[in-house]
Amino acid sequence: MIELDNKKALTRKIIVFGLSSIVSLSIGYFHFLSGKELALSFFFLVPIVATTWYSGTYAGIFMAIMSIVVWLFADLKMISSYSAKWLPFVNELLRLTVFLFIVSILHRMKKMISIHRNLSILDSLTNLLNRRGFNIEGFKEIERSRRTGNPFSIVYMDIDNFKTINDSLGHHTGDDLLACVGRILKTKLRNMDIAARLGGDEFLMMLPRTSGRSSEQAVKKLKNFLDEAMARNNWDVTFSFGVASFARGIPTSINIAISAADSLMYKAKNSGKNKIEIQEANPDGSLGVNSIEESGIFDDRDYII
Repeated sequence: MIELDNKKALTRKIIVFGLSSIVSLSIGYFHFLSGKELALSFFFLVPIVATTWYSGTYAGIFMAIMSIVVWLFADLKMISSYSAKWLPFVNELLRLTVFLFIVSILHRMKKMISIHRNLSILDSLTNLLNRRGFNIEGFKEIERSRRTGNPFSIVYMDIDNFKTINDSLGHHTGDDLLACVGRILKTKLRNMDIAARLGGDEFLMMLPRTSGRSSEQAVKKLKNFLDEAMARNNWDVTFSFGVASFARGIPTSINIAISAADSLMYKAKNSGKNKIEIQEANPDGSLGVNSIEESGIFDDRDYII
C-alpha cells in the first residue's frame, strides 16, 4: 500500500513538473513576442510555487533557474534595446534571488506543516501513530480493501502486568519498555502494515491482505520477538492479543474493526493473559467461528517478518 502511494506521489510530481515547465516556457515566449516593455516575470511565480509545493524544493530551485534562463534568452534576443549589454544579466540575477527566496519560504512552510501534522498523528514516546493517525490510515486501507476485495486483519495488543513495572521499577523504566515495543513493531512488521499506540499499554495494528492462518502466523512471530526482548531486559510482562480477521466482507468503518479486535483481546486477558485470540469477523463486526481452521477462509500469501 505504501509502495502504491509512493508511485502515485511520484507520478503527481512528474506531472506537476512537466506542466510547470510548459508554463515557464510559454511565459518566456510571450515575453519575447511582447518585448521588454511588458513585465511578465511575476507570472513565473506560478510554475515555481507549484513545482516547489508539489514536486519538492530541489525541483522548485531547478524551475526558478530554468525560468531565469528562459527569460534571459528572450532578453538576449532583444539585446539591442538595452543601453548596456550586461543589464539583462544583472536583471536576471536579481530575479533569481527573489525566486530562490520564495522557494526557501515555501520549503520552510512545508517543513513546519509536516512537523505540526506529525505531532497531531504520532505518539511522541514510541513514534508510532496515535489513535487519530490510525483512524486516518485505517480508513484509507479499508477503502482500498473495499475496492480490491483483499482481506485484512486488525490486531489489538495489551501489555500484561505493565502497571507492576511502573510501580516497582518506575515510570522511566515503563517508558523504556513502551519505546522498545514501539521499535519492534516498526522494524518487524511489513512496510504496508499500520501500527499505533492508543495510550497507556495498548497497541493497534492493521495487517492488509492478511487473514486466517497468515494473520495467526504473523502475530505469533511478533509475540516471539516481543517476549524475547522482554526477557533480555528482565521485564516481567507478557502480551495479550485479539485478532479480528476480515475476509468475509469489509466493515463500513475502522471503529467496527477495532471493536471486534478489542473484544477478542479482552477475551484473551480474561482467559489467563499471555494469549492470542483470533477469529474471523463479519462485516458488521460480529465474530464468526472460534477457530479460523473451521472457517475455511485463508490467505495463501506467506506473512514473513
